[in-house]
Amino acid sequence: MVNINPEIGVAGQTGSLADVLAETKGTEGEGEEAGKINVVTDEIEEKTTAIDMLSVFIEQTGMAFTPYIDGTTQILLPMLDYSANTDIRESVVGALALLVKAAKYKD
Repeated sequence: MVNINPEIGVAGQTGSLADVLAETKGTEGEGEEAGKINVVTDEIEEKTTAIDMLSVFIEQTGMAFTPYIDGTTQILLPMLDYSANTDIRESVVGALALLVKAAKYKD
């Protein structure tokens, strides 16, 4: 039988997964962010890196990226509601801002 032990952690925490989950506390504060946990996995880090690289492409290509604005927006907008990790939402906001800047060239 195959035994899979995924590598998962919580930002700022070390130790075994059971220890991390037992000690994990939600964010303090008020409103919607109160009590939320920021989950970090290899997959989430890869998504964040991919969005950051997309931002670089958008910024560096400028006017040449305009044919891809609509499709890219359709992919990025649903990620604004990604609740498990704030890094993805922050990367998406940055990419969308660059898309708006690139859209100026479209007209």
